Amino acid sequence: MLRRCMPLLLAGIACGAVGCGGTGNVSGKVYLQESPVTSGNVFFYQQGANSVTAAIGADGSYRAENVPTGTVKVAVIPDGGAATIDSKAAGMMKGMQKTVAKEQSAVGDAAATKKATKFSIPDQYHDAEKSGITVTVGRGDNPPFDIKLK
Repeated sequence: MLRRCMPLLLAGIACGAVGCGGTGNVSGKVYLQESPVTSGNVFFYQQGANSVTAAIGADGSYRAENVPTGTVKVAVIPDGGAATIDSKAAGMMKGMQKTVAKEQSAVGDAAATKKATKFSIPDQYHDAEKSGITVTVGRGDNPPFDIKLK
């Protein structure tokens, strides 16, 4: 009997340590080259689970609730952008951003162009699969997770 139950017991212990099942809350600040990012969204992605998005506040802080437990991939998306998880979508988004920037410049909206440039998040971070950012999420509130973009 014990021999049959051992694999289930070991799986339960492993899930408890890693955080299998359930959700957790993640918070922290987002930085770009040591300066707080003051707008945009943090996107948490885990294959086979619901994705979670959290807005970035004016001080660079974010709080995401109900993030799937375990290892989660992270993307940081500028305002008006969309998280991507494949390279085709990332390429399309990059082209759309260039088109919007040209249109803003043509209209003479210098303030909007300056703001977009100041908080320009590098394209690699828009894609959860390519950002290189992951976090291990446990149940409940997790320790602060600051995201430092280069």
